Amino acid sequence: KVGFGMERMPCGEQEANAAWLRIGALAHNLFLLQRAEALPGELARATVQTVRWRFYATAGRLVRHALALVLKVAAGARRLGQMQRMRAHSWHMAFG
Repeated sequence: KVGFGMERMPCGEQEANAAWLRIGALAHNLFLLQRAEALPGELARATVQTVRWRFYATAGRLVRHALALVLKVAAGARRLGQMQRMRAHSWHMAFG
C-alpha cells in the first residue's frame, strides 16, 4: 500500500474501490518486475519511494535538437550513471 497511494480507498462505492485496488495491485506488480529486471544492483531491493525520487523526480528538460526530442538530465543523475545503466539493461531485456 505504502508508496502507491493505497492507504485509503477513494470513495464509498464498492465498484470504484475494487477498480482502485486492482489498479494499485497492477502498479505494484509492474514495479516489482521493473525492480527485478531493470534496476541496477544497488537499487534491486529499493522501495518504491526510493526509485521514485532517484529516477522519476530527477530534474530534466525535454528539448528539440536536430528534429529530434532529447531529454537532458540533471548533471547529478548523469554522474551517478544509474539512469543510463537502467535504460541499457531495460533495452537489452526488451530487445535482446
